[in-house]
Amino acid sequence: MRTWPEDLFQFAFIPDVNNRLTDLAKEAEDEDWEYHNTQSQYPRPILYNYIRYTYRRPRRTTVVFQRLVPARPSGTQLVL
Repeated sequence: MRTWPEDLFQFAFIPDVNNRLTDLAKEAEDEDWEYHNTQSQYPRPILYNYIRYTYRRPRRTTVVFQRLVPARPSGTQLVL
């Protein structure tokens, strides 16, 4: 059985991720998505990490996820 990549960015190519985070933050309820005591290479690092870990959660918690969603063919990527 094929396994899903551990990281979202190994699975999907998200062009211009910084602008996508900005767009997504505008769609979400008003929230502070910034770190206050730590530097980050991404704008809205809390939102960035939330997306990455939300992708990982089903993969780590259940095998049913792999049965419900067929594995992607090797050598292809999902573009969001």
